[in-house]
Amino acid sequence: GALTVLAVQILPYVASAYAQVNIALDNEFRTSIYGQAPSSQVFWTPERVSNADVLQKVSDAGFTYSFVDQMRHIFKWFGRSSALGSDGYRVNQIGRTKTFVINDGVSSQLFTNTDNVATILLRQLLSRKARDGTQDQVVTFVNQWEDCSVKANADAYDKNIWWLAIHPWLQIFTLDQIATAAVTFNA
Repeated sequence: GALTVLAVQILPYVASAYAQVNIALDNEFRTSIYGQAPSSQVFWTPERVSNADVLQKVSDAGFTYSFVDQMRHIFKWFGRSSALGSDGYRVNQIGRTKTFVINDGVSSQLFTNTDNVATILLRQLLSRKARDGTQDQVVTFVNQWEDCSVKANADAYDKNIWWLAIHPWLQIFTLDQIATAAVTFNA
């Protein structure tokens, strides 16, 4: 998992040095709980409040990757065409930080099915992305643990992951695998 600040301080409102101390504490606590350190490259921006200052603080803390939202950030900063085009599905370099774009419109699609597999909307999106000339695209889903507390959601999620896994034109990987270059994109 990605590292974050302890007690989830909103980064625009704290000094960089203070954020770094909290990041170190979060790392220490999570390592003691889980027995291993979280990612040393991917930073989960609390509340996903991002701007140039926040991305600079992420970089200052030694992280190379963070998160932004497709419609809240990419749309606002670079426009509708960029947000809905290939840039809305790529790892984008913004300042000194590489950003994973959370595709807000499709995250909920993991908890619904059409014909016992992925929804038509999700199938269409993934098919478009796979056929696109720009192959280094990533569809980033984000959900909360509690989303799977409803059995129907958990069952739909399992069916969708199975559907994604059996299609050779799709690859499933973690963000850490991308950050450590353990993933190669199809040419």
